[in-house]
Amino acid sequence: MSLTNGVHLLAPEDRQHLQPQYSTSSSLSPSQSENSSSDQLMENLQRLFDSQKKSGKEESSESDTEEMPSTSVIKPDENNKTTIPFMLQPDTKFSSLKSTRILDQLISCFVVGGECRLCFPQLAALVLGEVPQRYIDEKLSDLHIVNIMASKEQLQVLKFSGIIPTTAAKCDLITKSNAERLIASCLSTGTAAPILDETKEDMESIQIAHDCFGGCSGRLFNALSPGPCIECSDCKNLFIPESFCRHSHSETAKKLMCHWGFDSSNWPYYLHLDNSLEVRNNAEENFLNFVQNYRQHLANVSN
Repeated sequence: MSLTNGVHLLAPEDRQHLQPQYSTSSSLSPSQSENSSSDQLMENLQRLFDSQKKSGKEESSESDTEEMPSTSVIKPDENNKTTIPFMLQPDTKFSSLKSTRILDQLISCFVVGGECRLCFPQLAALVLGEVPQRYIDEKLSDLHIVNIMASKEQLQVLKFSGIIPTTAAKCDLITKSNAERLIASCLSTGTAAPILDETKEDMESIQIAHDCFGGCSGRLFNALSPGPCIECSDCKNLFIPESFCRHSHSETAKKLMCHWGFDSSNWPYYLHLDNSLEVRNNAEENFLNFVQNYRQHLANVSN
């Protein structure tokens, strides 16, 4: 096993024992496409590409798609000022196919510049499958996310691996940071508080916060762990740590900001005690105990 750019490359005999953050593309080998679940996924992907063609999103030639990034509709804001999102050119260097886990789904990706660039059609099919395409497009525009077109080499690798249909003329890639933002905006990953306010007042809690995607603060109820145990201070919904660190009600992070390197599995590095806390000694100790216990829970589940 070797480590390259934070990516674990596993030998075949190691894969059944380890569950790294990134795994090699053998977990998505062509042989797996013969089973019924893979056939259903390919049908969903084919329908997704067909719908893009019908809506006029398909380019006239493949050579054009290799040179231009995909674009979203950019509309003037209330002050009649047009905000241009951060534009990225398509990748010209070849990158081997890998996979990364997001919401318990393995998504094919290429690691470029230290960050995963996920196959967007596969992400849409596996993670956002129940979300209408029109709603996804609206969120992409609202978050100022501009996907990148796969290079010719990357496109061929995705086809050869059975990730996308062989008839696909192009494929969008989305950075993992933007994928996490899109998921937080499209999916409700929090749950309504299952306990009464009077009961919560009697429970021990810790004021915590994070600074990702505009930031958010909340209360950690250790007694509710390992289930949803962090209450958002704004919407009062409960979240597990991985979901809370991508949760935000801030509008400042949507415009003129490039997000890079975010991974919700790194939640212990994002969450911290709220700066408003005056007495921190007991809170720090309780928070560290929570992190250790929750990590142990995740390790037990993975085993």
